[in-house]
Amino acid sequence: METKEVKNFRYCTTEWIDETFDLEQKKNMELMTKWLESAQQINVSEFEKNVLLHYQNVFSDKVLFWNEIELAEHFIGPIISLVNFNTKKFSSFIDRPLQAEFENIMLSGNPDLMVCSGREKPRQPYFCFHEYKKSLEQQGDPQGQLLASMLTAQIINENKIPIYGIYIIGRSWHFVVLNEKEYCVTEGHNALKTELFEIYQLLKRLKEIIIDMTK
Repeated sequence: METKEVKNFRYCTTEWIDETFDLEQKKNMELMTKWLESAQQINVSEFEKNVLLHYQNVFSDKVLFWNEIELAEHFIGPIISLVNFNTKKFSSFIDRPLQAEFENIMLSGNPDLMVCSGREKPRQPYFCFHEYKKSLEQQGDPQGQLLASMLTAQIINENKIPIYGIYIIGRSWHFVVLNEKEYCVTEGHNALKTELFEIYQLLKRLKEIIIDMTK
């Protein structure tokens, strides 16, 4: 029996993912352009703006002191909850196992958050949020770890739909799209500036994209 290599997301780097699975990072992709441009049309209500400003103010006071769990619980989590990725057709799942086999490699891990079909347990994945890092000085490659989880989702879906994702370094949110063998990564939106509203618009637009995929 052939021995399979088991690779946990936390040990994956962008270079290893690209070389092993023949992926190519593109500066521009139509899917990313459409996501960014269509998000600009998303309405943010006064209530949502006030909530976002509240959490931004708390974040600005604590950004240098909170650890990863505190930042996830007190800033990232509330913003994700405000979007509400829970519908009759899909739900958000936190720290659930995700794994898939590709040739002789088993990719495995627990993304910080996934949006998948299903209510009680994740089924078909659409979106992965993986690995919050306070800075690049910490161990690991957040982009590589996210790509590993997105690639795993792609394998589970038999490459029938694009996979969307986000990773965060400090105050910078990076949005990612993976389609077939190509992926695109944004330069980063600063959550301590007015770009926080753009982050929120991108998340709300992502919910609409997933709704369209589940029709």
